[in-house]
Amino acid sequence: MDTELIDRDSSVPRWMQIAAILRQRIAEHGTDLTGLTDQELTREFGVSPLTVRQALQDLVRSGLLTRQRGKGTFVVQKPAQGSVDHFEATLSEWRVQGRDVRISLLERNVTAANMLVAASLNIKPGQPVGYMRRLRHADGHPVSIDYRYIVVEIFERLDDADLVHETVWETIERTLKLPTLLSNTAIRATAASEEEAQLLNIPPNSPVLLRESQLIGADGMPMVAGRSIYHPERFIYATTIRR
Repeated sequence: MDTELIDRDSSVPRWMQIAAILRQRIAEHGTDLTGLTDQELTREFGVSPLTVRQALQDLVRSGLLTRQRGKGTFVVQKPAQGSVDHFEATLSEWRVQGRDVRISLLERNVTAANMLVAASLNIKPGQPVGYMRRLRHADGHPVSIDYRYIVVEIFERLDDADLVHETVWETIERTLKLPTLLSNTAIRATAASEEEAQLLNIPPNSPVLLRESQLIGADGMPMVAGRSIYHPERFIYATTIRR
């Protein structure tokens, strides 16, 4: 019991005192802070579970903690960050930021291009096209889901091992020696589907960031098209604006 830190005769509610102590611990230890379960805090401070939950909920509202059903209470990490003023290279950028990056290849196959995909890749509807779906993690937490359609001649030359280490354009340039010219990009808000919400560990229909892109090769022809869905609290885009 932390009797030296809790003033039981104070007019300040006990849950507020506990919240203040935890804020200080978060400032000192960041995401390494442990011992945030209701049971541990109840024992440590000698208060009721309701008092602990009030303190934790205050920190959740402040954006310092996140409570995940069935998993526990965690210090919120600073969002992973990407740039909008050059080619997407978020995986290498995250590693430079000191993050532990992991990519899961959820699906990979050849399918028939629908009208939207065909238009994006300048092919005819019904033509075969490579498709893949990936889930990106940073520091053990899901951050984004990638959906990519790739010209089939390029897709068939890519190995699964390449697709779990870097962005598609980096793989194409490094492995296949095919230079890329530019990326047409649009970013907007949308709502997560049930499947996307499950993968990102958020409620269905939660607001998420949608990034649509089309990668153009050096010959001016589209090579890759698709979209990425980003967790609403774990990723931000940033850039520098000059006069």
